[in-house]
Parts: sequence; C-alpha cells; structure tokens
Amino acid sequence: MLEAEDRSTPWQRVLWLKQSQYPDNYLDETFLDNLQRNVNVRQYTYKGLVFDTMPVTQHLCSIMVFVALFTHLHENTFKWKTLVAVTLLSSLAGYLYWERLTSCQQFRSNVVASTFVLTAILLLLSPVLQTLSKATTSDSIWPLSASLFALNAILADYGSEAREPWQPIQFPSSLSVNAAISASVVLSSRLSSHLQVFALVLFSIEWFALFPILRKQALRSLPDRVNAVTTSMLALLALLLLAPLSPAVSALYTITILALQFGIPLWLLRLQSLKNELRGPWDAAVPKVAID
Repeated sequence: MLEAEDRSTPWQRVLWLKQSQYPDNYLDETFLDNLQRNVNVRQYTYKGLVFDTMPVTQHLCSIMVFVALFTHLHENTFKWKTLVAVTLLSSLAGYLYWERLTSCQQFRSNVVASTFVLTAILLLLSPVLQTLSKATTSDSIWPLSASLFALNAILADYGSEAREPWQPIQFPSSLSVNAAISASVVLSSRLSSHLQVFALVLFSIEWFALFPILRKQALRSLPDRVNAVTTSMLALLALLLLAPLSPAVSALYTITILALQFGIPLWLLRLQSLKNELRGPWDAAVPKVAID
C-alpha cells in the first residue's frame, strides 16, 4: 500500500493509499457536497391518495352491505324473494354491461345456461348448507364469520385496476372469495328457512366473485369517475341498509368510512414531509448494463 509523501498532501477518499497523517475516521469538508435528499421519493397529492384509497373503501362497504342484508333476512325484515330477484336482475344488467364494454356476445348462451345450472344447484343444496353449522352455537358463529370477512378483506386485491385494454382481466383472489363465501355459508345456518339460505349464498357469489370483475372492466374506460361513483353508491347503499337496523351502528359506520376515505390520505400526506432518504457517493455502486 502506498503512503502519502507528507502532511501537505490533501486527503483522498480512496482505499489503496495509506494516509497515515490523517486518522482513520477523518472526513474533509467536501464529504457532504454530493449529499442528495429524497431523490427517488415519489411525491403524492391528496387527490391521488383519496382515489388510491377508494378500492379499500369499496371493499369494506361491500362487506357491510352483505352483513346488513343478512341481518335483514335474519330479522325477517327483507324477503328472500326480493333478494333473489334483485340478484338475478342485477346479474343480467351487469352481464349486458360487460358485453357492451368488451364487445363480446358469442358466449351469451353459455352464460345463461351456466347461470341456470348454478341457481338450480344452489336451490337443491340450500337445505344441506343450512345444516352444515346448525349445531354450532351463535357465540361461535359470529366470531368465525367476522374472522372470515377479515381474511377476505386482508387477501383482497387492492392494486391498480385500470389496466390496458389488451391485458386480460384478473379474477379476484381465490382465497379472498372463498373466505367471503365461507362466511356467508356459516351465517346462513342462523336463518330460519332454506330459501333464505339460497338467496343469501346466491347473492354472495354475485357480490364477492362477479361484481369485482365487472368493476375492474369498467375502470379501464373512466377510472377516476367509475371509482368515485362506485364508492359513493356502495357507501350510500350500506348506510341505507344499516340505518333501519341500528342508528348507532350507522353513525359508527359513517365516521369510519369518512375517516378511511378522507382522513387516512391526509395523514399519509403529512407523513410524507417526514420522509428523509439520503443518497451520496458513499452508497454502493449500482451497475448499469446497456442492452441494445
């Protein structure tokens, strides 16, 4: 290793030169000249964070809509015939809207046949589904269903859904959908008739498996507008269903949704000012390979 000739030799930030006239931890005044702060940090806006939060809000509102409908069925304040009619009509309207978005009509007969078969199978299996957890006490059913809905919310896909038109639509996470439908089956054991079970499970399949696919397809055309309209409609629908059941729960739901949709983005935006990423010449070199 080479040694510096005398003390007048300026300090150099190199390893191959032995600079005995300077201590090992010596730093000169130019060390921080190349300091860079938050070079690669993405600067967020409040509007962007609000729109990024909307998929989470939509999913939580969807769960609350389902829970509210189950409660209405459980208390016999909502007829199962009405729920079946709403489910089938909304499925028909959703499929026609899907055809308009995708310009694909060659599978219409297959879709109709599959819908009829699925509906008939659910109707035949509804007495069995009702008895699956009939012997389990309600004290165990409520925590189990809440855990399944929490699992559904945790495993749901909240990523960017506005994909390019040539990219295929991805189905929702199978674990997330299975958790939601399992929760509906668990809750169905608390209903008084197998027809109510049929209506609830049929709605859960449409609500947790089919509706997210349609929403992703619609987000391709007008992502911000569709996001805002969908979030507003789901939040309002859940509130309208919860209001007759419990004013206290409705108030708590409203506060939670407002805090999630508008409070959390504001909090994240303020946390952005605390970001302090330091970069400089002391960082490890990153090789750059030119690919022709």
